[in-house]
Amino acid sequence: MPTASKKYVGEWRNNKRHGRGTIYFYSGSYLEGEFRNGKQYGRATFYRLIDGKYTSQKYADGKFQGPVNSVSRKPSATNPAI
Repeated sequence: MPTASKKYVGEWRNNKRHGRGTIYFYSGSYLEGEFRNGKQYGRATFYRLIDGKYTSQKYADGKFQGPVNSVSRKPSATNPAI
């Protein structure tokens, strides 16, 4: 996953990412998911611009918790694939 982010759009608490949000990367890829106290937490979906693939990943305290699950399309609130 890219590390240099361009911007974050989502919920904040005490000037930290907290709640649902999306991180957009300079590569054009993005990550949607949950954040707690500025760190990724819980299930996240990562979209890779280079090949258009979506992956589902789990985090705790900002650290990847594996495994990565490929999904064929972007999950939605009404039809989650993760």
